[in-house]
Amino acid sequence: EAFRSEGFAVHSIESEAPLYIVNTCTVTSKSEQKARRIIRGLARAETEPLVVVTGCYAQLEADGIAGLGEYRRRSGQGSGANRV
Repeated sequence: EAFRSEGFAVHSIESEAPLYIVNTCTVTSKSEQKARRIIRGLARAETEPLVVVTGCYAQLEADGIAGLGEYRRRSGQGSGANRV
C-alpha cells in the first residue's frame, strides 16, 4: 500500500514491468531457494527490467545473489547497504 499511496502501480510478478523490488526476508532455506528462483527469472527477462533486491537475505548473501544474474542494486539493513 505504501507504493500505491506514492502513485506507483503495483503488479503481480507475472506482469511485465520496468522495475521489480524483491524483498528477500528469508527464514528458511526453502524461502531462500524461492527468492533465488525469482531473482534469476527476473534477471533473464527479455525486457531487462531494473531488479532491486532488498532484505536480510540480500544483505547476508550479496555475493551469491550477484551470481544469479545482472541486477542493479542490493539493499539491506545496517552499514554497507546500498540505499535506493
